[in-house]
Amino acid sequence: MGVVTRGRPAVLCLAFLVVVGPAAASRPAAGSQPEAGSRARPTIRTQALPQNRTLRNDRVGYSLSYPRGWKVGGRAVATEFAARADCQSVRVVDLAAPADAGPGAEVRQSLVQMCWKRVGDGASLDEFMRQTYGGRLSELFEWTRLAGVPAYRAKDGASRTFFLQTEMFRLQVVATVVAGPARRAERLAQVNRILTSFSLTR
Repeated sequence: MGVVTRGRPAVLCLAFLVVVGPAAASRPAAGSQPEAGSRARPTIRTQALPQNRTLRNDRVGYSLSYPRGWKVGGRAVATEFAARADCQSVRVVDLAAPADAGPGAEVRQSLVQMCWKRVGDGASLDEFMRQTYGGRLSELFEWTRLAGVPAYRAKDGASRTFFLQTEMFRLQVVATVVAGPARRAERLAQVNRILTSFSLTR
């Protein structure tokens, strides 16, 4: 579903549902920098492992493993849901746009982004999705599971987009790979492993 990577024109933007919660104090992992535009400052704990690091967000209640060389940041892709949410991401940039490049410059990056909002309307995930997408829900999304809980996955789009909900938060998880031929298989495998490792901790 519609996401826009930095330095690339927007393809499609739809209102997404994902648990979003209030900002909380954060302590970024060593060597990571928060992304500009991110409002969230959740608690972050990372653990060094032989091949991976672990990102744990205690405020929202999720964790995942990501490869060495990837960085923890804030909002990295734009969606209508993310525009009003707090976001956190793990990503790697293979090709950054030059500093003087215009908005159409090529950027090659792979990432998994989590955005969340606190559940404040009392609606279930199913109710929220029906209210948001109406009669097009079955056309745009399919039912699946993520982190062991019911979720909706967008059927189309350059990125994989999921919506799920906990007792306190609605979450949107976006996974995307923009890489050259030499790195694409590697980046796809890494993103798949990150999604597989994603779990809810509360």
